[in-house]
Amino acid sequence: MEKTHQSLINTLNSSLFLENAHMKIAKLERGISEITMDVQNEMLNIHGFVHGGILFSLADTAAGAASFTTGRQSVTLNGDIRFLRPALQGIITAKAKEIALTHSTGTYQADIYDEKGRLLATSTFSMFFLNKESD
Repeated sequence: MEKTHQSLINTLNSSLFLENAHMKIAKLERGISEITMDVQNEMLNIHGFVHGGILFSLADTAAGAASFTTGRQSVTLNGDIRFLRPALQGIITAKAKEIALTHSTGTYQADIYDEKGRLLATSTFSMFFLNKESD
């Protein structure tokens, strides 16, 4: 793994948001990220499933991490998610990949899986880059 990616992993894993949301960077490569989340009871909705907002945050975090591998800082411009099956207890994983890149935005697909590899949700995020491309 490139030194810059390891530095980025260390920086992201030290984020209070990721720590409080029980998220960890599992993989980070150019245009790709995997973020795991250890589901806690307080993340469940009234039906006993992981709340949709929690899943959206996980997918958004994965898309953002993948966008950071460009070497640029970004913020979410927009995102959409489709919930396919309920997420329950355990470790869930968001896998994001770059699907388009322009000089000012990147588009990322982020899919969320349970421990058995079942697809729980699929999402697409557009990220706006805050700084210019490096030459």
